[in-house]
Amino acid sequence: MKVRKRSILELVPTPRSGVELADIEGEGVLYSYEKEAMVYLSESAITIWRLCDGKRTVKEISELLASTYPDAAEKIYADVSDAIEHLSQEGVLELGEP
Repeated sequence: MKVRKRSILELVPTPRSGVELADIEGEGVLYSYEKEAMVYLSESAITIWRLCDGKRTVKEISELLASTYPDAAEKIYADVSDAIEHLSQEGVLELGEP
C-alpha cells in the first residue's frame, strides 16, 4: 500500500516550546531558547506566526488571510506555505497532523 504524502496545506503548524516573539526596534524577532537563535520576521510573517495556534491548518490560515486581503488571495496561499515551511526549517514551528 502506497502512503500518500500530505500537502503542507493539510498540516497544522504549532510553535515549538521555548520560542518567543519579541519586538526589537520595530522588527519582529523569534527567539529560540533551545537553539539560542533568532529568526527575523517581516510584518506579514508576524501575522502568519500569530495565526499558528496548533489548531488551524496551513490551508485554514491561508483562507483566513485570503478573505481578509482578497486582492492578494492568489499570492497568499504560496506566501503562507513558504513562510510556514521556512519557520519549520528554522526549527521554531512544528508541522503536525490535524
